[in-house]
Amino acid sequence: MHPVLYTAPLHKRALAESIEIVANIGLDAVELNTGRFLPAAHVPVVELENDPVAARK
Repeated sequence: MHPVLYTAPLHKRALAESIEIVANIGLDAVELNTGRFLPAAHVPVVELENDPVAARK
């Protein structure tokens, strides 16, 4: 098992700051919140759904 941090608790922080927090506590992976049951602060879900080219990038 590889421990990761789910980013939902960090939704009020920028993605770069969230990743820095995760790295500082010794983790090297995150699960980005995209489930829509909480705001997806770090992933523009609607934009990616509407733009397949951007989603592939």
